[in-house]
Amino acid sequence: MTEVKKIADEKSDESSQTEESNVEDQRENEDKDKVEKVFQGVNPRANASFFDKLLFRYTVPLLDHAKTNKVLVEQMGTLDDEWKINKDLPSLEANLNEMRAQYPDSESVVMWAVLKTYRKEYAFFLGLRLVMMLFEMLDPLLVMRFTTFI
Repeated sequence: MTEVKKIADEKSDESSQTEESNVEDQRENEDKDKVEKVFQGVNPRANASFFDKLLFRYTVPLLDHAKTNKVLVEQMGTLDDEWKINKDLPSLEANLNEMRAQYPDSESVVMWAVLKTYRKEYAFFLGLRLVMMLFEMLDPLLVMRFTTFI
């Protein structure tokens, strides 16, 4: 009799554990349905002012929320089309196929395809960076000339 009682107790423990896990799963699913939208489904950068963009102040609601809660992808706002890779995907795939045909044994085919696809953006960045470096190098000379002029 005691063995039968032990088996019955074990089965009731297992069923109570599965019920508890089912309840926990339901709570998690409800929590996911009630996910608070940090940016209310809108891209925060789209509505930000120039200075907010410059100082990245549009991210403050996300950072405040992240201090106390777990941040989920579902909470983020939508991404503008200009920031998505989908618009560049055909060009990237074509460049990747071209690079693979030219250099079949190369390990850096993906890197070269990305560089070829975004060459205008990289050229703009490098040109801008060179101008900034030029100003950084000329700054001491300009300060010296200015102080001797005064």
